[in-house]
Amino acid sequence: MAFYRIPGPLCVMGAMPVDTGTLGRSSSPPPGPVATDMDTDFVEKVVGRKIDGTPLPLVTLRRMYDQHVRLHEEAASLFGVQSGAARFEQATVERLGELIAEAQSPRGRAAEKVTALLDKEGTDKAATDDEYRAAIAELLSAERQMELKGSPDNSGLAAMSQLVKVTKVVSDRKAAQLQKLIEEARRPGNKVTEEDLSKAVTNVLSIERQKQLLGAADDSDTLATNAMLGEVLGIVGERRKKAVKDLLEDAKRPGSKVTEEDLSKAVAGLLGIERQSQLLGTSEDSSETMELLAQAIAVSEQRRKAALQNLIAQTKQPGNSVTREQIKKAIADILGSERQRQLLGAGGPDADKEISDLLEQAVQITGEREKPAPDRPARVSVTIGQVRVLPRSPSGR
Repeated sequence: MAFYRIPGPLCVMGAMPVDTGTLGRSSSPPPGPVATDMDTDFVEKVVGRKIDGTPLPLVTLRRMYDQHVRLHEEAASLFGVQSGAARFEQATVERLGELIAEAQSPRGRAAEKVTALLDKEGTDKAATDDEYRAAIAELLSAERQMELKGSPDNSGLAAMSQLVKVTKVVSDRKAAQLQKLIEEARRPGNKVTEEDLSKAVTNVLSIERQKQLLGAADDSDTLATNAMLGEVLGIVGERRKKAVKDLLEDAKRPGSKVTEEDLSKAVAGLLGIERQSQLLGTSEDSSETMELLAQAIAVSEQRRKAALQNLIAQTKQPGNSVTREQIKKAIADILGSERQRQLLGAGGPDADKEISDLLEQAVQITGEREKPAPDRPARVSVTIGQVRVLPRSPSGR
């Protein structure tokens, strides 16, 4: 056998081997923990969930569970049961098991149903509002049962996330329906009624309110909703103006059957829309509305004047049945119309004089029909426009 020596300086006994202190080893140490600070929050928040935090479908969770069981076995075989890789896979498997159990619970099944309905959106088989309503009610009921059982976890956040998604879907749907109705209502000869528009607006405002309560509303949605409301008020306002014009034209014809109640109701409806437009900030010019209001008051005043003139004429006939109450009511009606006309700044001195003369006759007749006590003559005072007192007494004093 050839001679050999351990490499090293000559004439030096006990030289250390060249690999002393290096990483070279003839055998590896027993496997042990590589890390003891595994991020359990990561496993809790990410494993088995989508980017938005909602759980994956049950089928996907089961497939992932099987995969991570195999990965855990491989990690335990290669690096040991206490290695970081094996412990991570163990935590992942446990978390997936919890999510699978959750998905199979009543709450999980309800959430899965909502997810299935959302997945149909945009297709020919999109879910109806009633289907969404029933699914959300089932989900919230199951969530409530879990709370009553004292099992708090972050599944409530997932339920709220589902609720927000459904609310946005329904909100977009209601807004699209209202916009379509507005376009239809602008076409000549359409059959869209005010009730149809009112119902659509109520639906949009209701779902918008829900979005605000959930904190899911944004400025763009609010601006779009306000714009549509302005369009609806404009459409309804034009319709009501036309209705008032038609009533006024009919009321001016001899023998018209338009009553004061009809005029009053139509004018009140027009003023209501005008007020809503002002509150919403969409009213641009109210001069036409004020003109129609003035015309309606004038027509009503003419009718009331004619009614009072007729009563006065009847009182001059022997054996008439006109009562003091009838005359007083006619006087009150004319004074009411006069007050409205003055508030609008309509009429003029001639109109005031005509009303004054007519009321003076009515007051005189009323005074003559009274029977005062011998020691206290009756006196009647009437105020018209600026303060004017018309004293009359049965004795003529």
